[in-house]
Amino acid sequence: MSVDGRTQKQMTFLTGPNANWPVWSSDGKDLGYSILHLGWYLIKTGQPWSKQTPAALPSWNVDGEFFGGWSWSPDGRKLAGFLERADATYPGIVLYDLASRTFEKLTDSGMEPVWLSDSRRLLFNHDGKIRLVDSVTKRTREILSIAPAAVAKRGFAVGSQDRAIYFSVANIEADLWLMMY
Repeated sequence: MSVDGRTQKQMTFLTGPNANWPVWSSDGKDLGYSILHLGWYLIKTGQPWSKQTPAALPSWNVDGEFFGGWSWSPDGRKLAGFLERADATYPGIVLYDLASRTFEKLTDSGMEPVWLSDSRRLLFNHDGKIRLVDSVTKRTREILSIAPAAVAKRGFAVGSQDRAIYFSVANIEADLWLMMY
């Protein structure tokens, strides 16, 4: 859809399982999407659906873990994602190299990785805290904790030039109230 909302273009025409979690490439020429627990696919944004053969990423299915792409590197070379199990646990951040068609696991926990502009470091949500991982050294460190509250799932983004982090707060509260009449 254009910014003004006037021009809309349907990108996929699937029957059956839903396409979800779209991820645009940094140059806008490719679009990745998931078909939940079936796989991850890439299409060309400049071609009509009738001329496409969605390219399936190699399957990551280790011990019931499924890869979900989340963020395309600014240099366009890698797709960052996270693993998810059927029990809704997240056993790690993974990079997919588009040229070699290989995966590399960076962490043993976390979800929703977001690339920083250097195409080397990523932020990710780990148990409601934002952590940073270096994709070369695989070292991680905590960047933000708002304990006892938590950064919401699917709830943060990085501003331009990596100068700000925007996040939603997940806070579960259970109170009892008494009304007298």
